Amino acid sequence: FFFGVMGLQNSKDYPGQSLYGVDHVGLQNLHLDDELLQYLANTDICTAAEDQLTSFGFERHFDLKTGDQLHCSHIYYEAYFHTLECADPVYAVHPRHGIGHDKPAAPLCFRAFAEAFRRSNANVLHKMMNAIPHGSVLREPLETGRAFGDLAVQVHYGEAIGEQAVGWHIDAANSALHMAVSVRGNRTLWSRQSSAPTRKAATEVRVAPQEAGDVYVSNPVSYVHGVQYPKVDWDERIIACQFRFLMTPEQIFSSKVHFGQNSIAQLLVSEALKMPTLDEVLAAARELETKSSRAKDVPPADP
Repeated sequence: FFFGVMGLQNSKDYPGQSLYGVDHVGLQNLHLDDELLQYLANTDICTAAEDQLTSFGFERHFDLKTGDQLHCSHIYYEAYFHTLECADPVYAVHPRHGIGHDKPAAPLCFRAFAEAFRRSNANVLHKMMNAIPHGSVLREPLETGRAFGDLAVQVHYGEAIGEQAVGWHIDAANSALHMAVSVRGNRTLWSRQSSAPTRKAATEVRVAPQEAGDVYVSNPVSYVHGVQYPKVDWDERIIACQFRFLMTPEQIFSSKVHFGQNSIAQLLVSEALKMPTLDEVLAAARELETKSSRAKDVPPADP
């Protein structure tokens, strides 16, 4: 494991936690108010029956493992969207397969939430952009409004994934700025981090329960982590959303993609993030609907 610069020390004066994994980690915990949580949880993709999920773009996966055996009794689905203002597909990397694809627009409520979050934290995102060198790959999504622009919606149910079966991993570079939102049910984030930049960070395990409405913003590209799930049936299914940088394959696999990661981590420690209100999200939704309607009314260009 490589440990990066010292960064900021933890202090009650800072809104975020300064931690260390394979590099400097910044972490802030936020929470959705009940009205905003219900707004997201009541969207079609969160209330759909299991046999309807594929019509919303969900893929079913079986690759969680217990020891050497495929753990097929735990079932999870995942769908991939963008959260930009436009309602058309956008070319970007598939976060699971690492290839380019035309990523569809997320349901309006999730696009509005991401847009309202970007607006509520525009000053912090601007500071992140300015802290990253010109020409850096990580600067591009901050310059173009693509922070939190990649959305993966995850649905889990079935047998438990206990602590012995947690799938430890480090995220790709699009998680240099990452927001995880628990929409329904409970899960537990396990991570290997330390409050000091020593090699003990490689083995020091932190456990953070995540309940519906819990949100954390961090940089899991810089620490080993995995998720534990309880045994639940379909009616008690667990739904979580992962918002990342929206990036192309060329960006995410660039040899310079890590430049600026520590700057983002330090600002996650020092700069307070703000959760938008339901009214702010609804206002963003109305604007997005209006822009989408206007785009449909524009006549095609002459050939």
